[in-house]
Amino acid sequence: MRSTIRIFVVLCLPLLSGCVLPWCAYPTVSYTPRVNFANAGNVHAFRVDFTNATGDVSVFAPGPGTGRLSRVTGNRDAVSAQIKPAVSYGFVVIGVALNYLTFTDHTMAVRLYRPGFELVEIKSWESGREVAWTSAADLAAQEKALDNLFDQLDPDCKLRTHTECLEFGASEFERLSREAASAGDSQRLDAKARTLREFAGAQLVASAPSDE
Repeated sequence: MRSTIRIFVVLCLPLLSGCVLPWCAYPTVSYTPRVNFANAGNVHAFRVDFTNATGDVSVFAPGPGTGRLSRVTGNRDAVSAQIKPAVSYGFVVIGVALNYLTFTDHTMAVRLYRPGFELVEIKSWESGREVAWTSAADLAAQEKALDNLFDQLDPDCKLRTHTECLEFGASEFERLSREAASAGDSQRLDAKARTLREFAGAQLVASAPSDE
C-alpha cells in the first residue's frame, strides 16, 4: 500500500508544481517564387519574416503573427525567389489551476511597394506570376498602401535591416504629407512618419551596447 502511495505522489508532483512538456516539433519551409514586374519603375521589395506565438485554443487556428522587415535586392524587373527553413514547435503547460497549449510557427511573405500603386503581397507558396499593378488613384489609397506595408510588425525587433525599412516608411509618409491638399491630411501623415521614426529610434537604443 505504501509503495502505491509513493508512486502516486511521484506521478502527481509534476502536475502540482507545474511543468512544461513538448507536444510537437517539426521542420517547415516557406517559399515565395520569383516575381516579374517588367516595365515598372521605382519598385521597392521587402521580405517579411513572420513569427506567430499562440496559446490555448488559438493554436489550432494560428494567424500570421508579427513580422520583421528586410529589403530584397534584385534586378530592375524581378524579385528573386525567397526561402525560409524553420522549425515549428509547441508545448503543453500544466499548472495547478490552468492547463493550456502553446504553439510557435514561422512563415514568410514578400511585399512590393511602388509609389502611386496599391501594395502587392506574395504569400508563401503562391504560384509565380507577373505583377498586375493597380493604381492608387488618390492620397487615401496611397496612404493605405503604406499602412499595409507596415502592418503586423514585430514590436521587439532590433535588427538594423528592420529599422532601415521603418525609416524608409517614415520618409514616404512625409512625402505624402507634402503632397496633401488639407492641413488635416498633412498632420495625420506627419504623425505616422513620427511614429515610425520614434519606433525605429527606440529599437536602435534598445539594441545599443551598454557602457557598463
